[in-house]
Amino acid sequence: MKIRFYFKKTNKDIKKQIRKYLLEKKVTRLIRLISPETSKITKLIIYTEHFIHHNAFLVKFNFKINKKELIAEEKSHNPLKALDLAFDRLINQIKKLESFNPL
Repeated sequence: MKIRFYFKKTNKDIKKQIRKYLLEKKVTRLIRLISPETSKITKLIIYTEHFIHHNAFLVKFNFKINKKELIAEEKSHNPLKALDLAFDRLINQIKKLESFNPL
């Protein structure tokens, strides 16, 4: 699985925190849901933006699998909370897709 991170107006500490949290705790959960053959051709793009005036974070996941594109987006004042909520949305979309046709 290819994973890309894009950050906009986000400081270095939060970038490191998001990368570490996602790679250590969330990616394994995602890999368990999809088959090993499919995981080789999947692409996950994580886009994070910090809105300074509102002190809010936007986290957007773009997950490409089997010619399908799943998008999950969430906003919060805490970057990890936004990441968790967006990731849960992505997992729900994958489970729904998997119920129609196995990955």
